[in-house]
Amino acid sequence: MPRPFPLLLLVAALAATFLSSAAAGAAEPEHTLRYDTPASTWTEALPIGNGRIGAMVFGGTSEERVQINESTLWGGRPHHYTNPEAGSHLAELRQLIFAGRIEEAAAPAERVMGRPKLLMPYWLADAGNLWETQDPLWRLVRDHNRGRYMKRSGLTLSLLLCLAPLTSAQESADFRPASTNVWDAQYPRVDSKGRVEIRLKAPDAAKVRLNFWSGPKIDMVKQPDGMWSVITEPLVPGLHYYTLIVDGVEMADTGSRSFFGGSKYASAVEVPEPESTYYSIQDVPHGQVREVWYFSKVTGTWRHALVYAPPGYDEKTTERYPVLYLQHGGGEDETGWVRQGHANFILDNLIASGKAKPMLVVMAYGYARRAGAQPPDLAGKGFGSPEFRKAMQEMMSAFEADVTEALIPFVDKTFRTIPDRDHRAMAGLSMGGMQTYHITLSHLDLFSHIGGFSGAAGPFITGRDLDLKSDYNGVLADPATFAKKVHVLWLGVGTAEPERMRDGIRKLHTILTDAGIAHVYQESPGTDHEWQTWRRNLDDFAARLFR
Repeated sequence: MPRPFPLLLLVAALAATFLSSAAAGAAEPEHTLRYDTPASTWTEALPIGNGRIGAMVFGGTSEERVQINESTLWGGRPHHYTNPEAGSHLAELRQLIFAGRIEEAAAPAERVMGRPKLLMPYWLADAGNLWETQDPLWRLVRDHNRGRYMKRSGLTLSLLLCLAPLTSAQESADFRPASTNVWDAQYPRVDSKGRVEIRLKAPDAAKVRLNFWSGPKIDMVKQPDGMWSVITEPLVPGLHYYTLIVDGVEMADTGSRSFFGGSKYASAVEVPEPESTYYSIQDVPHGQVREVWYFSKVTGTWRHALVYAPPGYDEKTTERYPVLYLQHGGGEDETGWVRQGHANFILDNLIASGKAKPMLVVMAYGYARRAGAQPPDLAGKGFGSPEFRKAMQEMMSAFEADVTEALIPFVDKTFRTIPDRDHRAMAGLSMGGMQTYHITLSHLDLFSHIGGFSGAAGPFITGRDLDLKSDYNGVLADPATFAKKVHVLWLGVGTAEPERMRDGIRKLHTILTDAGIAHVYQESPGTDHEWQTWRRNLDDFAARLFR
């Protein structure tokens, strides 16, 4: 909220009073603050991530001399306080500052400084150690921290104390527990800028590192009480997988729910997309996600799948529905599109708004091995090696057979589907996109809608461009014939994805465009090879189906 005009004049008057009272002579060393009046100011900057968090405490005594440096509250370089127990009190003070619990911070601050009147936090950008702010009050603090020695009159400090509560309200942190936390866990926390604060209690650890899979890798900082903490730079909206590396051992964060990704359960934090509701739960009719098991003669095993039934499925007993087969990516499983992707909420919202037709969505496990086949030994065999490619071909072949010979017949028998190619679609992300191209383009008798979300053109096309005349049995050779069979061909990628993936999909788009093959191509601005890209992809793709 803008400050009232009289308050701006008061701030300006305060600025003039402070600046005109700066003493001449040699500058004080940076981060060394002297108390020369009964009412004085103590400041401290704490390094966190790519910025600084500071706190101002007004009060103290006329005889105090306090030497402050950047690592004071972290127990780094030597530091000195008038109060011999200040270090332990500062640990408590720091915790409250991080939590934004300003009122509660007064008591430990008083034990450190003597007679504080106010504590306020503020964010400082670390650009050449200059604090990026246009606020006159903060500029005064910035100038002071650069080493200028300022004498303050009682009147000046009184004005500062009057202004500070309003400034504090505007500058206070707005971190909130992430929606992906376990019940009642306060960390990880996310603020309105997309910064993430993560903490871990590991008093005996020597080193802790935060590892976002598609994001920053940051050394966490140990605090005197054995708590490790870090605040990241702003992250793009979406779900971000991460782990903690504690003395070389990778582990999940116990404050976060676990999600299956990277072939293991890992932590993840949801950074909300401002003013975006398409993938969040809304007050609209909701479908149901059902677990099913089907026996596959291809694999000789019972296999698990999730099926989204649209709102009204159980009530409208005579209505039949088209089906979208929606595949997860490499290292994930059939739960990913619901738990990480929120596909059910995306469909609920699209259907409620009339943007999408009611449909069933089948999410199956994408890894398969034929009955009796032995797991391949890929130890020491890199991606793209002959052994790796052979194993990929065998898995793709087994999954293709499972989908076409076991899964589709089971779904058509169990649910009220419209069992023809015009009402059957398939899409997938990353590996699931590659599987989608391979299965659908080889079975246009079964599918008419195709979507690849960050998906490669094919598993067997390496070191060369897609050959429209021969690949996929030549179904792309005649654009007119292809357009009659395929109602939607959809490609998408995030602009921040790894260069190899991004450029490969852009090249596929160019090849299809140059050949005159009708398709939809979209780039998700600012997103990596992560779920926010694929949520956006599904939101657009599903709205185009079965029209």
